[in-house]
Amino acid sequence: LQCAKFFGQSRVQLIKDLLNAGAQCIHLFERAERRTVQRIHRQIPRTQRRQLQLAAALGLLRGKGVTTELNTNGLALRGRRARLVLRGVERLNVSLDAGTAPTYQRMRGVDAWERVLAHVDRFVKMRRDFRDVPRVALWVTATRLNLVELPAIVRVAARLGVDEVYVQRLVYFGRGV
Repeated sequence: LQCAKFFGQSRVQLIKDLLNAGAQCIHLFERAERRTVQRIHRQIPRTQRRQLQLAAALGLLRGKGVTTELNTNGLALRGRRARLVLRGVERLNVSLDAGTAPTYQRMRGVDAWERVLAHVDRFVKMRRDFRDVPRVALWVTATRLNLVELPAIVRVAARLGVDEVYVQRLVYFGRGV
């Protein structure tokens, strides 16, 4: 739903349009910074704005027969946001990309591997009260840096109680993308 700003629509209107068009599955992506939203809602703290946006999106999709998935880096998967996800998403995809903290920091540029694992662990435990919904998957982009860590990533997933692990290849176009 990050593309909404390019169409000049709000996310809520975009979701309504997708539902009217017969969408079967809608993927929600978290993004670290949304300057447009900050300008519109300066009076509301940033974390509260994000929770309100997520709640609005999930509220529109709930009960519409649409599969909802949320892709996240796991850093904000705690507290009220985690409870919102539990109530409105069928699948949670967490990008991990490493089986060890040093590789995570090297690939992601932030020392947050333990924090992400703690958030995923807490989330998996919380979802037991919701009949093990949503399903939780770890996503890994395989590169030369983390290829040898794939078995460790699978062990981490098993330890956390994650349902699935997906490995995708890095597609590099030589343009810094």
